[in-house]
Amino acid sequence: MIVAINTAAIPRLARLYQQQEKRKFYRLVSRLVGFGFIVGFCIVLFISFFGASVLQLLYTAEYAAYAKELRVVVVASVMQLPCTAIAGSLLSLGKYWNMVFVLVAAVIVSIGTGVLLVQNAGIAGAANSMLYSSCVQLLLASCFLYWSYRSRSIWNRNFEG
Repeated sequence: MIVAINTAAIPRLARLYQQQEKRKFYRLVSRLVGFGFIVGFCIVLFISFFGASVLQLLYTAEYAAYAKELRVVVVASVMQLPCTAIAGSLLSLGKYWNMVFVLVAAVIVSIGTGVLLVQNAGIAGAANSMLYSSCVQLLLASCFLYWSYRSRSIWNRNFEG
């Protein structure tokens, strides 16, 4: 649902950028990111209260012991919701290589922390590795969007003929 909404907003963001409507662009990005955070927060709340029951219902009673790890994985996954809106915003600004850098950095963090944490902490280490990778991805994408938004040169382009 979030991905579909953000994907549908990319042409509008690109049009706002082309028309140099900086405030409207920022307002739409803020709404998309905020919606991602709100939906994500609701998912985290649900899993915090009912995670063990969900694991027990879907799998077996033994899996209910991993409710804490499920919560960490859900937080890591939920961090991708606002990141999807930010990625779409960067793409509409033509900042394709910024997203390549963000994703490569997230993969490197995921591999590095996975190697270090899984050996010592098992499933909890894998969950934490996901969380660290998601944090890096959200932080870097947010920084690139902020720098792009604040850049004067990006908003002074001539799109005519």
